[in-house]
Amino acid sequence: MWILSSEGGFLKGRSIWLCPGKKYLFGRVSTEGSPPRNYGVDHKSISRKHLVISVAPVKPGDGLHIHSRSQLTIEDQGSKLGTKLDGQVVKAATRTLDSDQHVIKLGNYEHVLRYGRTLDAAESC
Repeated sequence: MWILSSEGGFLKGRSIWLCPGKKYLFGRVSTEGSPPRNYGVDHKSISRKHLVISVAPVKPGDGLHIHSRSQLTIEDQGSKLGTKLDGQVVKAATRTLDSDQHVIKLGNYEHVLRYGRTLDAAESC
């Protein structure tokens, strides 16, 4: 499983499980009445639809292997200031996340998103 956390803002200090086959939208969007996988924060450097994190579906047979993980990609949605992945700017592009931990920063927002792998599947998707 993948887990995403943030000190504040988008996730309000919580962590969320990133479930296989799902997409998560981050931006300056209203979270009232929106689907539960939209995460918004009001900050002038963040675009309305800034970043999408996509988790690939589980491949056939991978469910039997404890160390198998679905592929994760991030896609900057053409935001004005871009997204930083481990300090490297991603602007109007898609990147595949290939290591166990990354730091994602949207625009000039002070709080970052951190993601990492976990073997614990206690919470269902």
